[in-house]
Amino acid sequence: GFRVPLVPLIPILGIATQIFIAGYMFVYSPRAWFSAAAWIVIGFAVYRLYASKTEEKALSVLALAEAEAARKDYRVLVVPFRREQVRPLMKLACALAKNYEGEVTAVSVVEAPPSVALSRYTGDLTESRTLLRLAENIATEREADFHRFIKISHRLSHGILGTATEEKSNFILVGPLRKEGWTGQFREIVLLNVLEHAPCNVGIFRGEGLVQVKRLLLAVEDTPSCRLAVNVAPAISAELGVPVVLLHLVPQRASETEERRAAGWLEEVTRDLPFPSPVERLVMPS
Repeated sequence: GFRVPLVPLIPILGIATQIFIAGYMFVYSPRAWFSAAAWIVIGFAVYRLYASKTEEKALSVLALAEAEAARKDYRVLVVPFRREQVRPLMKLACALAKNYEGEVTAVSVVEAPPSVALSRYTGDLTESRTLLRLAENIATEREADFHRFIKISHRLSHGILGTATEEKSNFILVGPLRKEGWTGQFREIVLLNVLEHAPCNVGIFRGEGLVQVKRLLLAVEDTPSCRLAVNVAPAISAELGVPVVLLHLVPQRASETEERRAAGWLEEVTRDLPFPSPVERLVMPS
């Protein structure tokens, strides 16, 4: 960049010259001082009323862009509903994030009454904060990049889908609602139906814990959901430290040729996947 020559002589001469000109103008043309002061006040008022707000908006957009650029490309969204769901969901999410060099975001969705504006919701958020703190502790243990926040929405499903869209999530990992009564079961059915239209892949964890798992069994068919399960199986297997068994069913009266073809297809589907231990592949008639 530019460097001032003859430092400090040039800066001292510049300051002295400006002081001389200011004194000269004050003695011979006081009106110039008043004009300068008036323009300074006008400029400051314009800055405070308009330019400062525009600058803040531009800086906030820049900060958001920089924050977005610093985030990972693969993002797992975790949605726990109860405390006992946090650890298994976060263990699976951290495993996926590690496998795909991604990050984990935990969100607790709070339903506000339809008559209350979301910006004016003042309900109790204690349980949501507890869930997110537990999730953050597990992410710290796993050394995973982690984000957390509370989402207030009039509908649970809209809150989840809206968050997934805003966060550009690649995978949603959610636990069951497990509410009592037929109303709770109806709400869970509605939630699952809505999640079928999610902007990314969705996994639903229906276990109570991951401490007694001995092997991971996957029934594999040529469907998108089965292929997704096979792709995430290496990460889950590595996290739990258990072997994987892949099962493909063929018709009861399938010929040996059909069984060999099925075995070859099963081998091809899993050939390039990074399983941490040898995979057992079974083709069984049913």
